[in-house]
Amino acid sequence: MDTFGHGVTALWAPASLPGALLLTANYDRQRFARHWHDEYVVGITVRGAHAFQCRGRDNVVQSGEVALVDPGEVHTGHALGGDGWGYRSFFVSPALMREIWTDQGGSGEPCFERSTARDPEVANALVGAHRALEAEPATDPLERESRLLQALGALLSRYATVRPAPDHASGAGVPLDRVRGIIDERFRETLRLAELAAAAGMGRFKLLRAFHRRYGIPPYEYLSCRRVTEARRLIALGTTLSAAAIRSGFADQSHMTRQFRRFLGVTPGRLAGALGAPVRRRSV
Repeated sequence: MDTFGHGVTALWAPASLPGALLLTANYDRQRFARHWHDEYVVGITVRGAHAFQCRGRDNVVQSGEVALVDPGEVHTGHALGGDGWGYRSFFVSPALMREIWTDQGGSGEPCFERSTARDPEVANALVGAHRALEAEPATDPLERESRLLQALGALLSRYATVRPAPDHASGAGVPLDRVRGIIDERFRETLRLAELAAAAGMGRFKLLRAFHRRYGIPPYEYLSCRRVTEARRLIALGTTLSAAAIRSGFADQSHMTRQFRRFLGVTPGRLAGALGAPVRRRSV
């Protein structure tokens, strides 16, 4: 079977639950570069411990604990100690989370109040849902769907709140948002720091520091992550890997693959395999 050894051991999109991507992994030396996801990320550590930066602080997640990341939140990740860590994670679309949140009486968009949770009941429910979905199609569809929605519902009820209204930039934030907008619109192009600095009305070094301070990531990493995000979208639509690479602004498919490994820990081909069929699992 296809495997990376110590790394992602299973990655699949459940047929019965559109809007969710599930992953099982065992990492030894993987270090995730600063990045973000368009989805909510819920990861349960099942072996060892790992550390990650998020919301401007260092977080440690021990075995049995849960890591929580909102869409768009810049974060990192690496092993804590020499034995690595194993975890099961959910990448859940904002639409599915919003549906569960609204059914529970919530309003607006949910966001997590913290980046980690030490809650054996919720952790066990999430692992149980993950295992039930991993066993698809052997398990009953009603059980799979129920387990996931109940587990995510419990998580939201205990650790989520209403997402604050968008922070409309004023003062010093306006030129930085302008730079981010340029990257978002022109990520397929070759951008120069001098051009971005001129758009912000500041020097290059000042822009690097100010952009990092505001968004938690330097402009060049933001650009790479933006390209990875676009490539993921294209791959999910069935675009060939070579075409997805060029259309996302990468020099070639090899360049795209290197960035996928840095930010996501998987190759584009592995992701395409997971999304190319109703259920596609890879396991050792």
